[in-house]
Amino acid sequence: MSDLPERWLDSKEQELWRAYLYANNRLMKLINDDLETNAGFDGLTYEILVRLSDSATRALRMTELADVISASKSRLTYRIEQLEKIGWVERRSCDEDGRGAWCTLTDKGFSILEKTAPTHVQTVLDAFIKAIPVSKKDELINIFNSIAKEEEE
Repeated sequence: MSDLPERWLDSKEQELWRAYLYANNRLMKLINDDLETNAGFDGLTYEILVRLSDSATRALRMTELADVISASKSRLTYRIEQLEKIGWVERRSCDEDGRGAWCTLTDKGFSILEKTAPTHVQTVLDAFIKAIPVSKKDELINIFNSIAKEEEE
């Protein structure tokens, strides 16, 4: 495999890529700062709580949870251990195969999520959604979903 790309980004592609990076970095910082200020925890914790709450049983296997959040397995394990200590999640081994573990959102963790969600949603509306014209939302959804699906393949 060659160390060189098949081609370099043209000026418009470079502009697009950097605009995306700057926007993403700004959004993640705003969201993280907002969560830390208003909820006392960071975006990773919020993402874990949301992903677990999205499940009908409020539980996911640790491997599934690692696949859908933006953290390494070791970082996720460490964070889950912290959340277990404060009673927001519980872990139990998988009866099905004995190797894996289930992570379950507790009622206490769900309550924290419910209290935090309104402020978080307002931050997302203000910093992200309001900047996107209504006529472009479907197009952006398709683009982002296309990029996300490329990663899964």
